[in-house]
Amino acid sequence: FIRWATALGFAEHDGLTPRSTSTLVPDITRAVKAVLRLRQSGGETTASRLIALLQTRLPMIDGGLLAMALRSEWNLPAGRRAAANALDVALSHALLRCEEDGVLKLENRSDAEKVLLSDGSEVRPVSHAVFHEVAS
Repeated sequence: FIRWATALGFAEHDGLTPRSTSTLVPDITRAVKAVLRLRQSGGETTASRLIALLQTRLPMIDGGLLAMALRSEWNLPAGRRAAANALDVALSHALLRCEEDGVLKLENRSDAEKVLLSDGSEVRPVSHAVFHEVAS
């Protein structure tokens, strides 16, 4: 489990101790970044289109086809979220880390449809994602 979870970008070692004794932490940031790298740099999209792309390419994340099918079949609880209509913490965290790492900028334009990110116990509305130019 540890090998494939880290290889696919769905988990990371905590980095506090040597890998052989470290704790595995769920973190889908690398998987999300891999999908975002396939996009043309310098462009932008609506937040709802970005989430739909991620849910299609990573069907096991919140709202993805596999996650929805297995959640009901296996009676799994919904992902943790700051509000009932927000994205779960795992996907929100990955998008916020992508913003911190300079992969994209998440914007909240006043006249556009919003997607709500779970930022800790707070909700952060986002309407657009602007992709930064990749240095060659």
